[in-house]
Amino acid sequence: MARVSPWHASGSPTYHLCTRCTDGKDIDRLMRLLGTGGKPLCETCRQLIHAGQC
Repeated sequence: MARVSPWHASGSPTYHLCTRCTDGKDIDRLMRLLGTGGKPLCETCRQLIHAGQC
């Protein structure tokens, strides 16, 4: 798995960077928007990055 360009959904409070993030994977690919959307990084992504698993 890898870190990729950030994505978010319009109704989501956070953005995602890690393909292993379960919250990020739950966003349907058709509903994903590129970029951070001015939102904070998802806590799961943050933990994956910290653990070197992103």
